[in-house]
Amino acid sequence: MKFIKNNTSGFTLIELLLVMAIIGILAGTITIGMKASRQRARVTAALKLGNNILAEAADCYLKNGTFGVPTPTTGGGLICGTGSGTWPAPPKQCSYGSFNSNTLKNGGPFTIVCGSDTVTCNISDSRCVKSNP
Repeated sequence: MKFIKNNTSGFTLIELLLVMAIIGILAGTITIGMKASRQRARVTAALKLGNNILAEAADCYLKNGTFGVPTPTTGGGLICGTGSGTWPAPPKQCSYGSFNSNTLKNGGPFTIVCGSDTVTCNISDSRCVKSNP
């Protein structure tokens, strides 16, 4: 008489589904955390960009008394209106906000918008600050 050996090695379907659910939850949590980190990185890049522009803009304003106007999404255009310094492209998924070109030409603020965050750079006091609407 042959006996059939009861093979109990391996995992059950329930155990495998439970492990897959846990991995899915962990992956979702990491993805959400990464999204927030990317947004903070964009805002930090916009602050750095704004401060770099301010340095050149202050020098330009002292020499010429005026500024050029950037293209909203791609940058470009001379910072001074004359000379070699151009408005750099904004960070990925950011753009220069709406601005009044006459205000900007007279030393007023410009903005860089990154999603729900806005970086406002005031030329008259040479500083950039982050704000949420």
